[in-house]
Amino acid sequence: MVRKMPVIGFSYLAGLIIAPFFSYLELLIIGTMLMLLSTILIPMLKSSSKLFTVFIAMFFAAALIVYGLYERHIYTPILNYDGTQQIVEGSVVDIKYHDKDMATYTVKTRIDGRSVKINLFAADVGATYYDKIIAKVDLRVPIDTQNFPQKSYYKSQGIYLVASSWSDVEIIPNSNRGMIYHIRSYSDYINTGISRILPSDEGAMLRAMLTGDKSGLSANIKNNLYRAGIGHIIAVSGLHLSIVIAFIMIILSMFKLNKYIKTAFIIVACLVFVVFSGMSISVMRSMIMITIFYLARIFNRKPDTLSSLSIAVFALILVNPFAGRDIGLLLSASGTFGIAVVGGSLNRYLSKTYPLSGVMGHFRRLIIPTICASACTIPVAMLVSDEVSIISPIVNVFVIPLCTMPLICAVLFALSGGIRPIGIPLLWVAKVCLKALLKIADIVSGWQFSYMSLSAGYIYIWVLLVIVGIVICKIAFDNWASIGKTIAMCFIILLIGAVSYKFINKDNLTVSILSDSKTGAVIVHDNYTCNVFVLGKSKKLAQPIAEYIELNNIDSIGILSIPSLDAGDIAAYRQLEKFNAKSIIMRQELTDIIKDDDIFKNSKKYVAKDMEIIEDSGYNICMYANNGQITSLELYSDKFKMICINAKDYDEFSGEKYDIVVCQNRTDREIAIHNSQYALLLDNSQATSSTTTAEVMHIYTSPRTSFIIGRNGEVVRRRTGYALY
Repeated sequence: MVRKMPVIGFSYLAGLIIAPFFSYLELLIIGTMLMLLSTILIPMLKSSSKLFTVFIAMFFAAALIVYGLYERHIYTPILNYDGTQQIVEGSVVDIKYHDKDMATYTVKTRIDGRSVKINLFAADVGATYYDKIIAKVDLRVPIDTQNFPQKSYYKSQGIYLVASSWSDVEIIPNSNRGMIYHIRSYSDYINTGISRILPSDEGAMLRAMLTGDKSGLSANIKNNLYRAGIGHIIAVSGLHLSIVIAFIMIILSMFKLNKYIKTAFIIVACLVFVVFSGMSISVMRSMIMITIFYLARIFNRKPDTLSSLSIAVFALILVNPFAGRDIGLLLSASGTFGIAVVGGSLNRYLSKTYPLSGVMGHFRRLIIPTICASACTIPVAMLVSDEVSIISPIVNVFVIPLCTMPLICAVLFALSGGIRPIGIPLLWVAKVCLKALLKIADIVSGWQFSYMSLSAGYIYIWVLLVIVGIVICKIAFDNWASIGKTIAMCFIILLIGAVSYKFINKDNLTVSILSDSKTGAVIVHDNYTCNVFVLGKSKKLAQPIAEYIELNNIDSIGILSIPSLDAGDIAAYRQLEKFNAKSIIMRQELTDIIKDDDIFKNSKKYVAKDMEIIEDSGYNICMYANNGQITSLELYSDKFKMICINAKDYDEFSGEKYDIVVCQNRTDREIAIHNSQYALLLDNSQATSSTTTAEVMHIYTSPRTSFIIGRNGEVVRRRTGYALY
């Protein structure tokens, strides 16, 4: 009985992960055939191991069928309301506050008899938990963006529609407020108290650790934490709940209480913390596992980590099949599997076979689970990220103790009612620890080999080899120790491969296109120089450009070309000052404004005109202008050649050969691009590739596209991301 739940839980989860890659009809056919085949085979099998294989197939098939039915009959009908205006009447079940008095209300309502959850984003109207909202809203389906994959994230949360435009709002306060309301309201109160005492980055990080509110964290801090391999500390999860429960256990040990009362206290504390921290699916997984662990002790049963993990996962995905694709759940489950199951088994094996005592033995017991956790989470990270930390096992050994103290201080602050005389010294201690932690993350993330890019082709080969190796070890040796050795060996190979790959590709050039659906910016960079060319008039592009430069660890800009901006736009680009732009290209009238406002005072200024620039950029840049507006921009070197032009002017340059052509501005006539490997179309340009071999991409539908140019000038890799807005 102990090992049946892992068979059920993980095979069902595997089916839900695979299901989105198939259509509704394919899911029904594959699922039904597998189910029938499994049913036929059951009477023929005698071996228990063979029977388990049949059970795996049965629950895998059940997951495919359930996902297909849920998608077809529950999710798809809701999408028909995309672009419609509806009167929504429902209860507020969640609130997230943003800057500038904005808020997102998650409202549970009914549309045509169907129970749905909708996110309403607008100015804060003063509603609180479980108040009733009545409003006229314009509904739309969420869109995955580069900064936040809305559609996939909200779908896993059971939220299928959002509304950013609503009117005729009426709030009806709910007088019958239960315990959940009071816990969530108190969480908001403590969150506000922390932000008042610690308005800095450390305060934003502490709020994320305690209440799950990550709105105050900058993109640069998040990037540093994830590159250092400690990004999990800002997402409330099993680690945080385990620290809180351990702290409560220390307090309970001071009193003479029997095991039943202690267990009741722990279960209640788990429930309160889950609600207090925002009820994320990863912390709910941990709550279920902790509950099972302590209940097993009451009934004198031996707790089994693998079984309790599978029960927790199965319970969460049974309610909502789309939760099987929730990244928080997958990372939490895979990390727990790596730490408790693989790491625990490997540690027990090493302790018996190669015993170590003292500091080395203690260090090995700490490092083995973190290595296994990192290895087990890489396949999940590949679904959502371009990078993964390869130094996380070592960093986590030293950082986990460092983040324990701030969390305990935050819990004490919450238990004290947020009183300032008590809170100020507690939060000061938390600030000192978090300041050190942020400094460590900043230093480690700056190391070139602290992380690796998942867009490298060899990563997928490595993952395939790991899976094959684990299967072979399971068949040949049938013990976790061998599997742990295989994972450790593959991890070492991965580290060597990542370092080698960066040396091999250190001279490659990256060309990225960012777009706001009307115009765009071209960013060209390698390990030494970065050049930014804003092709049109847009305030929106300043923030994505700054975030892109920060995420790629770029310290300075060679050339910043912003000739299409006017006096009202330049303020948005002040945030690029910190990157020390050597040269700026602009319109004549902007030079006086920049000089008077003391903006980019250390940068050389160029007025947009026909010219060629070689210094400061690392590449030859030919610009052609008309009345201070750039009409074409040509970048070339011994590596590659690219041109950015208006679509209507394409014929003038059709005789030259380019690696990349970027066209913007709509043209009524259809043009065929034939002189480049890739053509990128901005601003709904009508240019096509109907008579050419060029690969044409309409960037307004996939506004971030990155090209890696090899040393021979060829495009060695292309990566298309999500929309920015």
